[in-house]
Amino acid sequence: MTEKKKPTKQKTPPEVVFPEGMANAKKPKKNNLLIDWEFVDRRLSEGCSGTEIAASIGVCFRTLSRRCRKDRGIAFEELGQAMRAKGVAFAKSVFYRKAFVEKDTASAIFWMKNNAGWTDRRQVEQNVNVNQSSFEDLVGGVENGQTPEEE
Repeated sequence: MTEKKKPTKQKTPPEVVFPEGMANAKKPKKNNLLIDWEFVDRRLSEGCSGTEIAASIGVCFRTLSRRCRKDRGIAFEELGQAMRAKGVAFAKSVFYRKAFVEKDTASAIFWMKNNAGWTDRRQVEQNVNVNQSSFEDLVGGVENGQTPEEE
């Protein structure tokens, strides 16, 4: 006799979380995944990692990396470097405008420290107590043309 197989419960697929602006989008098929590249670019320029971005759109990093190469013709690492550079340039321009156009002193100091080599001045105060006899021993030998090693 053949045994009857017990009915198995079907696993429900994980819920896909869509980034802002895609809330009403249909759930993509596995081979036809919709990726909001503007969202990815924005998050990269904000300094997010590829793994963080992939998790926020419901895919693994490997999938995001492959789709970047397929859809955009560039490696994800190169895209990340370009978008981070864009984000840094934007931040610099914001601080520059705030510092020199809006005349904000704190922003000006911050900008100059990060872009013009300014540093905080460090004052080191030293108090050395030298008693008179040791000073005369040291100076006395030098005045006679002798160094402390020659004595």
